[in-house]
Amino acid sequence: MPSGEQPPLPSSTATHHDDDTTSQTPSSPPAKRQKTTTEYNPMTTDTPVLLPLPPPASSLKQENEDFKAVPEPSSSLTTADQKKEDSPAIKMEEASASAPASPPPSTEANIKAEPAEVKNRKQVKKEGLAKKRGGRPQEKWSVREKTDDMEDRRPKRKVALLMGYCGTGYNGMQINPGVKTIESELHDALAAAGAVSKDNAGDPSKIGFMRCARTDKGVHAAGQVVSLKMIIEDENIVEKINSHLPEQIRIWGYVRTNNSFHAKNACDSRVYEYFLPTYVLRTVDPSRYPLTAVALATGRHFPPRPQGTYPDELPRPSSDELAKLREYRITAPQLQLLRDLLKQFHGTNNCWNFTVKMGYADKSSNRYIMSFVAADPIVRGGIEWVKCTVHGQSFMLHQIRKMIGLAVMMVRTGAPASIVKEAFGNKKLNIPKAPALGLLLERPMFDVYNKKWATEANDREPVDFEKYRVVMEAFKEKWIYSRLVEEELETSQFDDWNRIIDSRSQDYEYFLTAQGIQMDLKPEQTFGNVAGTADGEVKVEEFVNFGV
Repeated sequence: MPSGEQPPLPSSTATHHDDDTTSQTPSSPPAKRQKTTTEYNPMTTDTPVLLPLPPPASSLKQENEDFKAVPEPSSSLTTADQKKEDSPAIKMEEASASAPASPPPSTEANIKAEPAEVKNRKQVKKEGLAKKRGGRPQEKWSVREKTDDMEDRRPKRKVALLMGYCGTGYNGMQINPGVKTIESELHDALAAAGAVSKDNAGDPSKIGFMRCARTDKGVHAAGQVVSLKMIIEDENIVEKINSHLPEQIRIWGYVRTNNSFHAKNACDSRVYEYFLPTYVLRTVDPSRYPLTAVALATGRHFPPRPQGTYPDELPRPSSDELAKLREYRITAPQLQLLRDLLKQFHGTNNCWNFTVKMGYADKSSNRYIMSFVAADPIVRGGIEWVKCTVHGQSFMLHQIRKMIGLAVMMVRTGAPASIVKEAFGNKKLNIPKAPALGLLLERPMFDVYNKKWATEANDREPVDFEKYRVVMEAFKEKWIYSRLVEEELETSQFDDWNRIIDSRSQDYEYFLTAQGIQMDLKPEQTFGNVAGTADGEVKVEEFVNFGV
């Protein structure tokens, strides 16, 4: 080996790498070795990695000066590199690097001043929040100035308000702008009595208002519960609220609850009553239902009516004929059949055929009925009535009225009881709904809430109607039962309902036959649901013109 040359590196340190671009030719001078330090990286390799030591500060300064003198390479950038070069962050860094250096501000200015890029980021954030609010600028919080018409703020407490009402003349329970409802009357009375402030009057969300059950147009409630935040400092607040309500709407009292009480969610179950005049259970004309058990029992042959034919209007009975109909009294076999049919609704069933806009596959159509019973008949106003009481976890729109409607038609036609279970299947049936006149919300129940909170330890009263039972019965006699009888005597709603169904018997006979439901007999075109309109009120003028 000639003198002055360095010996070659050992073969163990001359390992070739695919990305090595510094390999030297034999004629080039040997590279100067740098001092190295050993660093162990457990995430990448199991062997030590040789890393170069950082150069001294003086060397870095000289390299920076040399770098400024070197022209920018002319090699083209890739698409990814070009996007990176064009990014706002890179441009901002370049702009700040090329900007002339300014003397640092004072210590106080350093604390208050914000860099331009920080201000830009805050402005972008404000604009983004404004877009989420629909373009509205962010409002600054300020203390509202008190005016002469503003009331002093008084503490509100969460309560369960117990009430009852006669639904005649009202478009249901829930507030609905433009129409007269029970809730609109209640909100006005609460504000007038000082139970809620005038600032919050008419806005249910401000007082946390929620009802435990909705009732349709004309439906009554002996026991209804709403939850809200109410001012209860006045001991006579209940009497004051009632003084601003019509007599057919009454507040029984209130119960102080926990702050999370929600009338709808805390309600375990509901009890409804339906008052049915027994004359609607009279046997049908077999000539209009030729495939029913009633027609077969006569031993006569009645030709079926052609499908698609326009229904013929049955004439309204005269006053004497109507009086004769109302003298009808239910027979013992009919009453027993009605009770047996109502028991078929017990348990959890798919009730999609007993409501509207619901499909068989919709899981929310499964409802649990605990009991459905018919009491012994009573006579009021010369009409015999039977009270049907149903206790269920919850009910869908028109569900109870359609269950009553199916039971009535099955009693009238002598249909087999198995039809009720078939109605829970996937066959679409056009079940008529009974008039709203006979429906009454008896009371909601809060057993789980009372068991948890209405204890001596929690010092809470139970949410129930036991202490108001006497006054509630008197209210039902005066404003519900008597009004129901009077309205039926004046309008004959149940007779009109029967007459409309019989005029369109071909729309319903296919699921009332002696052999059960026969879908092949279902008419392709029906003439609408019985009971007139979506809310179930019978419209005689619509019946005459068949404009349902």
